[in-house]
Amino acid sequence: MTIVLGFTAMAVDLSQMAAYRSELQRAADAGAHAGAIQLTKTRYDSAAAIATAFAQSNVVFGKVPTVDLVEYGNWNNATGTFTVLCSTGVTCSAATVKPADAIRITIHGSGTNWFAGILGAFGFSITTKAVGWAAPTVSTSGCVKPFAAPYKMLTVALNRARGLADTYNPTRYPLEQADLDIIRDNPTALKVCLKQGPTGTVCTAAETGTAYPGNFQAVDLNVGDNGASDYQANIASGCFSAGPGDALYAESGNMAGPTSSGKDAWCANFASGACVMKAALYLNVAPIGTVATDGQTCTKGAEQATGSGWCYQIQMIGSFVVTSVTSSNGNGNGNGNGNGNGNNPIIQGYFTNAVDGGAIGTIKGTLQRPVIAQ
Repeated sequence: MTIVLGFTAMAVDLSQMAAYRSELQRAADAGAHAGAIQLTKTRYDSAAAIATAFAQSNVVFGKVPTVDLVEYGNWNNATGTFTVLCSTGVTCSAATVKPADAIRITIHGSGTNWFAGILGAFGFSITTKAVGWAAPTVSTSGCVKPFAAPYKMLTVALNRARGLADTYNPTRYPLEQADLDIIRDNPTALKVCLKQGPTGTVCTAAETGTAYPGNFQAVDLNVGDNGASDYQANIASGCFSAGPGDALYAESGNMAGPTSSGKDAWCANFASGACVMKAALYLNVAPIGTVATDGQTCTKGAEQATGSGWCYQIQMIGSFVVTSVTSSNGNGNGNGNGNGNGNNPIIQGYFTNAVDGGAIGTIKGTLQRPVIAQ
C-alpha cells in the first residue's frame, strides 16, 4: 500500500510541478516581451525595470515569482544565441545598453508538494528563463495607410538630425546604425511637412517651419478603390497589408478634406497618445505594366502633374506620428473632386519607431516586432 501511495503521490506532484513550470514560464515570457517592447522606445534603458515589473505582475499559484537576473544583450536569430551587454547585477548605463535589441530574464519560484510530503518529501524550486527580442520587420506590414512619400523624406530628415548635408547618401538602404539610433532616441528631430502632389510639390517655408519640406501622394490600396470616399475610409479605419516591392496606384484629385477627416477618425483610436500611421516610402515609380495592389495596371513610367496611371514601388514601410492635417489655404476643406484649386492637404508629423506584427526580416527600419525568441 505504501508503494502504491508513493507512486500516486509522485504522479500528482509531477503534474502539479509541470503546471507550476508552465505558469512560471508565462511570467518570464511576459517580462521578456515587455522588456523587448521597451527597447524600441526612447527610454530603452528602463527595459530591465519594465521586464521585472511585468514578470512579477504574473503571479504563479498565488505567489509573486522572484526575479533573479535581467540582462541586456543582442540576439542572433540565425544561431539562436544571446550575447550579454550588461546585467542588473551591475550599473547598466544608457550608453552601455544602447545597442541592445534583446532582454533575457531569469526567474524562479517554489512550492510545496501536496502528497509527497506525507512520505517526508520536500518542496520544489523551479528556475526558468526567457529572451525577448525587438526584431526588425521589413516584410509585409498589416496596417498601411494610403500615403506614398519619397524615401528621401526619411533619409534627409535623418541627415539634418545628424548634422549632415542633405545630399549625404539620400538613397541609402538599409539605414545606418546612427539613423536607427535617431529614430528611437530622438524621433521629434525628424519632423516633416508633406504636401499632396508629385515631386516638386512641397511645403512652403511658411508651412514648413522647422520641418523638412516634402510631398506625398494619395494612393489606392484595395481592389476596387476609386476616389475620395475609399481613400478617406482607408485612412479612418482601413488596415491594408503591403510591403517592399508592392506597387501602389496613384490617386488623382485634391484630397484635403478626406485626409483631414480620415486622420481625425483614425487618431481618435489613440486617445491622448501619439497618433501613429504607417505609409509607403518609395524610391522609384513602378515600371509600365506592373499590376498594382488595387488590381490596376500601371500605364505611365513617370509622375505627371495631374491625372493618374503611374504607381509607386515600395522601398520600405515607414511609421510616423501625425501631429496635424491642414490644407495650403489653411482649413483642410478640399473635397477630393480634383478641381485644381490648389488647396493641397498638408500632413505635419515626424518619423518614429513603431511596433508591427509583420513577418520578421533582417533589415532594420522604423518598424520592429517584439517576440519571444527563446
